[in-house]
Amino acid sequence: MSPGFWRRLGAHQAWYELISGSTDHFVGLPVTATAGGQFITEIDRVSGGYKIFVENGYTGAYKSVTVSFSPYDGSTAEFIVEDPEGGWSQGGPYLSNFRNFEVEDAEASTNGGSVFHGLAYWPHYDDVMISPADGATMAHAGSAFNSGDSWYDYQDRCY
Repeated sequence: MSPGFWRRLGAHQAWYELISGSTDHFVGLPVTATAGGQFITEIDRVSGGYKIFVENGYTGAYKSVTVSFSPYDGSTAEFIVEDPEGGWSQGGPYLSNFRNFEVEDAEASTNGGSVFHGLAYWPHYDDVMISPADGATMAHAGSAFNSGDSWYDYQDRCY
């Protein structure tokens, strides 16, 4: 991922990434998060691609886009909570002090079906951010609650 891309984005700006083989496509969206405010995202599989919706729940600013993309086989999904530049210009991953926050109503269905389950219902890996410099845990997800569709992200080592 190009550091120049991250410099073009504003602070706390929404973005999405499409991965096709060895090619990554990063696209910034014109909506930013407000520190301490609610941020809403929804991604739906539609014919030939995805509908992506983001909204700053504090300011009401939102953006909805439909993206054509077909290589995805439906076998995986992921979400990212990160400081994309990671402080590498300072010699290592310096995660900003983002404080603990709650992820709410995170659900998925199979094959665009109408029955949704909390993400903890599905086979998954825990959400843990590890420092590549020394292997220490920088942030992690807590145990799921509310039928597996909510959890807290905790900061462990931030600067």
